[in-house]
Amino acid sequence: ETVKGYLSCSEDIAHFGMGANQKADQVVVRWLDGKENVLKDVAVNQVLKINYTDAVRRPVSAVPVGNQFFVDATQDMNIDYVHKENEFDDFDREFLIPHELSNMGPGMAVGDVNGDGLDDFFIGGARMSAGALYVQQADGKFSRSNMYSPSEADIESEDMGAIFFDADGDGDQDLYVVSGGSDFPKDDKHFQDRLYINNGSALQKAENALPQMISSGSAVAAADYDKDADMDLLVGGRLIPGNYPVAARSYILQNNGGKFSDVTDKIAPGLTNAGLVSAVMWTDFDNDNAMDILVTGEWMPITFFRNEGGKFKNITESAGLEKSTGWWNSLTAGDFDNDGDIDYIAGNFGLNCRYKPKQKPIELFYDDYDKDGRHDIIMGYYQKDKLFPVKTRERMVEQMPVLAETFPNWDSYGRAEVWDFFGKERMKNSQYHFTAHTFHSSYIENLGNGKFAVHHLNNALQMSTVFGMETMDVNNDGYLDLITHGNWYEMEIETNIQDASIGYVLLGNGDGTFTEMPARMTGFYSPGNAKGLARITVGKEKTPVLLVSNSNEKMAAFKFTGKTKSVALQPGDAYAMVTMKDGSVRKTEFYTGSSYLSQESKTLVFNTDVRSIEIYNTKGEKRSIAVDQPLLSKK
Repeated sequence: ETVKGYLSCSEDIAHFGMGANQKADQVVVRWLDGKENVLKDVAVNQVLKINYTDAVRRPVSAVPVGNQFFVDATQDMNIDYVHKENEFDDFDREFLIPHELSNMGPGMAVGDVNGDGLDDFFIGGARMSAGALYVQQADGKFSRSNMYSPSEADIESEDMGAIFFDADGDGDQDLYVVSGGSDFPKDDKHFQDRLYINNGSALQKAENALPQMISSGSAVAAADYDKDADMDLLVGGRLIPGNYPVAARSYILQNNGGKFSDVTDKIAPGLTNAGLVSAVMWTDFDNDNAMDILVTGEWMPITFFRNEGGKFKNITESAGLEKSTGWWNSLTAGDFDNDGDIDYIAGNFGLNCRYKPKQKPIELFYDDYDKDGRHDIIMGYYQKDKLFPVKTRERMVEQMPVLAETFPNWDSYGRAEVWDFFGKERMKNSQYHFTAHTFHSSYIENLGNGKFAVHHLNNALQMSTVFGMETMDVNNDGYLDLITHGNWYEMEIETNIQDASIGYVLLGNGDGTFTEMPARMTGFYSPGNAKGLARITVGKEKTPVLLVSNSNEKMAAFKFTGKTKSVALQPGDAYAMVTMKDGSVRKTEFYTGSSYLSQESKTLVFNTDVRSIEIYNTKGEKRSIAVDQPLLSKK
């Protein structure tokens, strides 16, 4: 540079000190357009004149990628759905919330809706934008079906989680859709969940099958927890609009011949007000052949409810998870260490943010502190032993003008701790007080005997928030691998959007640890405002495909390139014990609803490292699967 500093310049000669060296092995001059001059064996103590006309462009060598695990098949499979969000600003109503909650979809559900033996899928819509049902054709392509034609009133709702299941026991797949978001006021009719019954030609809304559930929900999962040969529902409650962080209630809906009743208070009273739930699962974590419950969410711990004779007891504290509170988004599961029990992966907010819990948690206090009839949020983060406010003076004074007198200038506010706002005693006696001890996405290791250990996942997964997750053995080594994605664009004005994730494939090492693979080697690339992730199978080979849902963007699909076999699951199938060729045994549960607002195919997919498979139903009955047939392959 010849121009330096302030109104100054230097001579247009670059000087290089060579010390005792009498020559430079190589001098490279790189021009702005990428061309280069390369001089070799250059003697010292001389002035070199470099001519641009002699410069050449350096050849660029392609980096070999090898055989990628996935290939983008969105266009080939004729998947053209574009999610379109309506305009709504949560911050106009609540100045101090950390992020918007009106645009957290869309969810996805996979199932054979028309009974032709091929997987179809549903993807939800935003408020004033209908979701869509895509039916698979014999050639593996998809076409949009008019079997799902919601009413104008239903289109006004915000679709969240969704699942296909047999609600009325007639052998076909019905559709449940959770209504959520924050666009409507508290107790608005648009928050009522919806059940669409499959009559063979259409999915028709069942007007009286569900109890009144006028609250903003998130996720849904189905299982036969009471072993009466029908599927019951677990529904997560997310929020009360205008009252963050007060949570909507969650539900267990018991299936009584296609009509559902709320039995939450009777069998799981601790679930009713569990928190700002974002993910739910039915799972048998203690291997007693009884379905337990796993839920988590914002300002919540990883929360387990153990099935004790048909009633569910919260064992989070005794499980060692009471300080696992975070801003959790999603859950998936698998036997990652091949020890015969189920471990879990939980997607969290991530560490690429302005404030994060380290040795001490992020804290939130909620009450009407200035007595103006509106509840206020005060969030704080620790620096050493002092709890400082997260929000700037400008934002806090907008919500509580009285603070302009308490802190007349930025200097006084900058020195203030949270306790200085309204006094430590008043703050500690707030109506609500929440903590978040971790923002790490984590591996939840099942230690047995109702105990769990939390392990942080790879750094790449901490660079943004994690929403969608799937598990499968992509490299055929006998260990489950993990596929994740997720970004979150709708952050508070003072915080950058969460957009650093491009989607990741992590190879399982068989001990609960994972090795991250670069995207150029995996073929899985999901850099958008990614939310749901669901596995579907396509074609007569039942090739696995990952469906990607993006908020306010086009969805995507990635086809697996490896060789697989598959088994279609039967009604009542609960889990499989998969014996590998090395003698290790991996437990595989079958979920109707998991990950983030997603449901995967009712197909067990496996590969060449498997020696035998035994599938168990909810009654404990077993059937063996032959695994020595020719491999099914896309190739």
